[in-house]
Amino acid sequence: MGHKIGITTNQLLILKLLYKFRFATPNLISKYRNISISSINQSLNILLKRGLIERKYSNRNRIAGKPASYYLTSAGINVLGNNIRLNDLVVHSYYHNKKVSESFIDQHLAVLEIYIVLGKSYPGLFNIFTAADSRSLEYLPEIKPSLYLSRIDKSVTPRHYFLEVINDDRTFIIKKKLNEYIEHYSSATWDKDEYPTLLVVLPSQRAEKRLGYLVESQSPDFDIYTTTALATKNSGFNNRNIWSDVLEPENLVSL
Repeated sequence: MGHKIGITTNQLLILKLLYKFRFATPNLISKYRNISISSINQSLNILLKRGLIERKYSNRNRIAGKPASYYLTSAGINVLGNNIRLNDLVVHSYYHNKKVSESFIDQHLAVLEIYIVLGKSYPGLFNIFTAADSRSLEYLPEIKPSLYLSRIDKSVTPRHYFLEVINDDRTFIIKKKLNEYIEHYSSATWDKDEYPTLLVVLPSQRAEKRLGYLVESQSPDFDIYTTTALATKNSGFNNRNIWSDVLEPENLVSL
């Protein structure tokens, strides 16, 4: 039915991307698809005119030089639902996209950016699932990780990673997220030796130190590695050694 209204393959792929990541900017879509930004903008404008997507672009964004963020409308969800299977819980949450905060949007954009970095830094090594992808996976935490990585070559360990993007460096925010995983570990059906390594992308080295102090005091039984958002942006795809054991931050390693 989606194709009956004249939607192109490129436009449909953009709708799928917005379902997968919830929000996206033209530049990030261009990087993800490896297509020129002019072509992306052309498709976005057509989807906007047809009411299949909407955009957020406040005066504050304009002053700060931040790009517009795009998201699915109800009509866009309906068209997409005629082309792929959608999760009802994910769809229900997306109906609130118009009302969410800028910090909420920034969080999702950061996840998309890191997804792109991981895909290009580790080509063919991982299956990478977003929160929307993994919504039906009951063995994951109730509050889904920003990204879930499953290694394709099962002979290499660790085989699984939970990745969390935390844009706020306040201690109580970091502690809350850590406690969610400690609780999940204690109640999870995973074999304890197979429990995923937790990867945490933090806004600063100061935040990495704060997480380190929390880990020292609570001593979780799973591995935790950290990096900063700046390090992921500056990795250049060829330098994979941007992760460090939260308790040994001086040693940088690859996944």
